[in-house]
Amino acid sequence: MAEPWAIRGWLALGALAWLIAAPAAIAQVTPVTMSGVISYTVPTTIVSLHVDRIYNDSPTDRSGTLRLELWAFSTPHTGATQIGYPLASCIVGTVNANTYIENIDCPGIAYIPPPAGVWYFTLFLTEYTGGPANDGFDPADYANFDNPVVVGDAVAPPTATAVEYYWAAHDHYFVTADPAEIAALDASPPGGWARTGLTFGAYAGPTVDSSPVCRFYIPPIYGDSHWYSASPAECAATRAAFPGLVLEAPNVFRVVLPDTATGDCPAGSIPVYRLWNNRVDTNHRYTTSVAVRNQMLARGYVAEGYGPDVVSMCAPQ
Repeated sequence: MAEPWAIRGWLALGALAWLIAAPAAIAQVTPVTMSGVISYTVPTTIVSLHVDRIYNDSPTDRSGTLRLELWAFSTPHTGATQIGYPLASCIVGTVNANTYIENIDCPGIAYIPPPAGVWYFTLFLTEYTGGPANDGFDPADYANFDNPVVVGDAVAPPTATAVEYYWAAHDHYFVTADPAEIAALDASPPGGWARTGLTFGAYAGPTVDSSPVCRFYIPPIYGDSHWYSASPAECAATRAAFPGLVLEAPNVFRVVLPDTATGDCPAGSIPVYRLWNNRVDTNHRYTTSVAVRNQMLARGYVAEGYGPDVVSMCAPQ
């Protein structure tokens, strides 16, 4: 466990921008990873951290001093640069080459909460390299915790409205909750994008049970269209599987992700159906209307989502 003064000195830095993806370091980080159960206890003024196993995959090099660090971010950590709040840390020690240590516990270490709000916690395994940031510790591995944490009297985020448009000449649909895009599309000349009259609700900021919606642009060679998902895992898999698509934003608005086994939406939300046109000019339609879903399926569209009813998202009512 780190000495108390070391924890206080590190936490006193407050909110930090940490270049996770490409740390500036004097030495290279050893290939050390966490596996098994990775957890933390419900924090009060103290918190406990646990990792089943830390493995050093280097065939020759012993690791530098390793440290577990609990952080809070306003959106789930992706490995990119993010502003975060360090909450607690403890020194693990070193791990010899091509070996592992097990049952790493840091009980009752000092915890300083982030400001009031909705936060996503991440546990980092960092290694001392002497770099200029974070007391010389650079990230080697991390694990996100799925459930957001509400700290203090978090203000409920404003709601948003996702508006649907249709371009008859292309037989394409588009949906957006961006006020600037909505204004631009509403000003489109006749023959272009026009409102269908259908909308669905969304959140403009984090809530305890909401999930960010990523948006990809599908270039003209594939359809000149857009694709949305409320599943961070599906967003990451799509980016890896289709490098020709353009990730426009990881969080254009927020909805609730349905139960991925049953497709069920929680109380206070309704299903959003994602339907693919099954054509070379790829296009998707997003609707909360069962009647519209059935009409599109009858036209040859393919439903994409979860459970027997193939639900893609859950929109707040």
